[in-house]
Amino acid sequence: IRLARVSALDEMGSALAHELIQPLTAIMLYLQAVGREFARAKEAQHSQEADERANAILDKARREAQRASAIVQRVRHLVEKRGPERKPVDFNAIVDDALDLVLIGQDRSRNVVRDFAADLPQVEVDPVQIQQVVVNLVRNAFEAIRQQDNAKVIVTTSLDDRHLLLSIEDNGPGIPHDRLADLFQAFKTGKRSGMGLGLAISRTIIQSHGGELLVDPGGDGRGARFVARLPLSGFDDRI
Repeated sequence: IRLARVSALDEMGSALAHELIQPLTAIMLYLQAVGREFARAKEAQHSQEADERANAILDKARREAQRASAIVQRVRHLVEKRGPERKPVDFNAIVDDALDLVLIGQDRSRNVVRDFAADLPQVEVDPVQIQQVVVNLVRNAFEAIRQQDNAKVIVTTSLDDRHLLLSIEDNGPGIPHDRLADLFQAFKTGKRSGMGLGLAISRTIIQSHGGELLVDPGGDGRGARFVARLPLSGFDDRI
């Protein structure tokens, strides 16, 4: 499972580096601007006005630093070596955080719709493993729609009687029927790159939480849809 996370982030490495360079460059420029403000103030003896301008610039620098820190934290959580840690979590929050990570470096023309149910009960899961499932499924969806006009992925959270549901649907061409038999087998992949572990690992993670990962292959004008069903209480601790 950890190997699959590292592999996914390795493929995203260039985009992650680019995303980090932006806020770090902005911080450097903002701090240079603060230095210039104080230099001007010293010459003109307008210290109060310079302080106000400098504080406004420093606020921008702090926001960029927080942005860079959040990216590093997301990556660190996914790759660090750790045992399973099940705890009650805000499910929408961990899904949202995983989406922010997987969207790094993606073509902004790809529309990601977040349709999250309000007031979901907390569910007891390993948040990093669930985020890994989200990253795997959304990256697969992006692969499916890479040549699609008006490309779209819909990420939905909802409830039925006893389960919390996570649905990830794309508007690609669907999954060919000849791929369905080995869809969840490790090292079987129809992607241009990757190890073919994403779906196998995702199903294993969901099953270890006492749930199931289902697929509607789509086709005939419909994209594929994956649905993870997680029980609202209890899990099978096999990982």
